[in-house]
Amino acid sequence: MSSSSSKHYLLITHIHNLSTTHHSNIYKIKGYTLLEEDQTCQAIDCLTTSSGRGCATCVEQNLRLTNRDCGSCHDGYFLNDRRCSAFGCVIGTDEGCATCVARQSDRTSNTTCDTCNSGYYLNDATCLPYDCNHASPIPLECPGCGCVTCAAQDLRVDEFTCSTCHEGYTLSDEGNGIIRCRAYTCESNALNNNRSDLCETCVDQGSRVDDQTCETCSAGYFLDENNRCFPYGCVTGENQKCEHCVSLENRNSNEDCSDCNAGYWLNTESKRCVAYDCVTGEDEGCVTCVSQSSRTNDDYCKTCNDGYYLTDGGICVPFACETATQGVGCATCVDQSQRRSNTSCLACNDGHEPVGMACVEYDCIESSDDGCKSCVDLEYRSSDTTCATCNDGYFLLNGGVCTAWNCLNGYVMLIFFSLCVFTHITLLTRSTHTHTGQTTCATPA
Repeated sequence: MSSSSSKHYLLITHIHNLSTTHHSNIYKIKGYTLLEEDQTCQAIDCLTTSSGRGCATCVEQNLRLTNRDCGSCHDGYFLNDRRCSAFGCVIGTDEGCATCVARQSDRTSNTTCDTCNSGYYLNDATCLPYDCNHASPIPLECPGCGCVTCAAQDLRVDEFTCSTCHEGYTLSDEGNGIIRCRAYTCESNALNNNRSDLCETCVDQGSRVDDQTCETCSAGYFLDENNRCFPYGCVTGENQKCEHCVSLENRNSNEDCSDCNAGYWLNTESKRCVAYDCVTGEDEGCVTCVSQSSRTNDDYCKTCNDGYYLTDGGICVPFACETATQGVGCATCVDQSQRRSNTSCLACNDGHEPVGMACVEYDCIESSDDGCKSCVDLEYRSSDTTCATCNDGYFLLNGGVCTAWNCLNGYVMLIFFSLCVFTHITLLTRSTHTHTGQTTCATPA
């Protein structure tokens, strides 16, 4: 096969690599260049170098457009659009290099650092920021000594350079820029000759804000807002204030009373003085109360509602209703509000009458005329003149009333005989109308 035939064959075997460029009916193949003089294709070479900016290797033949289309670069260089460019040295703040490695072939990026800025450390030629580790660097000795927050980045010398600490811990300068968190201690009176102004006990570690953060104080002392111990005072005064306070070791406040002012009582559990109350109202309630200073108990009344009486202790008590089945006792009583005693009667037993809400026995008024000659027994009386018998000339009606005999005009009564006689001594007979109880006289037939 001739040379031209060989070149033409090369064109056909690489037809799949044909470019879209048409020239003299000959298609240009990638990785090859067209020789104008004989219209043949020639492979593009690969120019490589042993170091520096030249290619370490080229791209594959069918991808080449020039003889410097690099596939890889030498150490210290990077591939950029099939060309090898040298890694630079970016110097800056924060994560930038303070200095870069000097030898180009040792660089793997534009920030292949040799030294770092403050707050950063070198890791495989890269500057990384010190993190903020919240754990303790010495957990067995100080489990809470880790940082809550760390110092500003440029102030950190490691990942434990603290800015704030957990509750119960404080910053401590260890020198050489090392800032650590240490635990607050506890000063107690048990360790200091029983000084009462120190702690009896201290709060848990996590609650401490200094080296003397008390949880409890000695008897008679209290914790202030800063967990310090101070002695209770004694507030005295008028009304509900103490008249006197308990001794210091028995105080739990500034108002722990041992005695109260008049009109107040001591709650021994709370050691407070409480005003005696007084409720006004109906029934057992007071109408008016005595003054506060005169009260010796709750509901110390001055006056009571109707139907109630005042005891020596100022209590309003309802009048009772004392009843009896016979005698001067009440059969029933008036309503509560009308009572003036325990025997304010509404109705009395037989033989008695109510007089001013009291039951009294009916009397027996006897007389020689129309009054009773004798009275019925007490339990049958309904008045002082409930007669059993009448005097001569009188007769007894139902109800125990004595009534005089009456004669018609022109007749007179002969008392001894109980007869009506005519004034001319004509003997008359009498008849009694049983339905009226009246007697009439008539001339005998």
